[in-house]
Amino acid sequence: MKDPRDTLLRKLDEGHRFTLLEMQALLGLSERQVRRILRQPDPHRPPILSCRENNRKVYFLADDRQRLPVEIRFDLAELRALAVAAIASRATLAGTPLAAPLERAFAKLAEKCVADHYVFDLEEPALQWSFSDGATTPLQEEHFSLLAWALEQKNTVLIDYHSPKSGRQSVGRRLSPYCFVHKGRSWLLVAYCHQSRRPKTFALPRISRVVVEAEPFSFPDDFNPEVFFKDAFGVFNSDDKRRVVLAVEPDRAVHFQEKCYHSSQQITGTLPDGRLRVAFEVAGLDEIRSFCQGWGVGITVIEPPELRERLRQEAEVLLKRYSSPRT
Repeated sequence: MKDPRDTLLRKLDEGHRFTLLEMQALLGLSERQVRRILRQPDPHRPPILSCRENNRKVYFLADDRQRLPVEIRFDLAELRALAVAAIASRATLAGTPLAAPLERAFAKLAEKCVADHYVFDLEEPALQWSFSDGATTPLQEEHFSLLAWALEQKNTVLIDYHSPKSGRQSVGRRLSPYCFVHKGRSWLLVAYCHQSRRPKTFALPRISRVVVEAEPFSFPDDFNPEVFFKDAFGVFNSDDKRRVVLAVEPDRAVHFQEKCYHSSQQITGTLPDGRLRVAFEVAGLDEIRSFCQGWGVGITVIEPPELRERLRQEAEVLLKRYSSPRT
């Protein structure tokens, strides 16, 4: 037996507007039963609104919340692509408020395909494709949901944020959220910081409080996430544009020849001793410093001098630590 609420919502999705009496006739229910349906909360569906039209009260869904019925047919290649995309999305959206809606949408797709007699198992690609690159940094779903709502409504927010670089906790920092970014197993928010007066990147796990303000903002027409991160070596951008040149040992050179570690990467030649010369144009030195440390003795920084000096100082600290007896 069909749920009368589903029947009503399906009709409202199609743009219909009903009075209480019309809903009673549609559902075959009493006035009391219809009113109970109207009061019944459903976190997965938009609220049923009401207003007066021509001296009568009508019930409806907001135009932007209606889900009009669409008949779509897929060929097997399209169906397989959707199944793989769902698997990739599961890995990315795990731990976010979008994970559960994704599962519901995928279940509906699977149900539709079975009903239409597709000769294809939507779950089969899960055994053939894997997109998990390890655990994603934990985040608070409540903060994610509030920021997503502010982004959708283009409202400013106030956040409390811990900066590990400075060790400071900023309270009530006002932001205009621009977009979410998933990089390096972590969720980031790119937002205009009213304190710094420029767009900045904020790691969601470091946000300890979110308050959505009623104040709207105008989204900049010239903002593009790909352009914003173009010079960033990792996940954080900076106005400090730097040229970094590395000498790569011959036994590691093949990695730089086969893989591009940054959009600006250029192999500019071979040094007299056989090492590969690789150059980058990056925003800031913090993240590429970690990259260089990860290669150990496989690379040597040629320039800039301050990066060489910073790595030298840290190497001296490591030498002292590992020269001391184990405690």
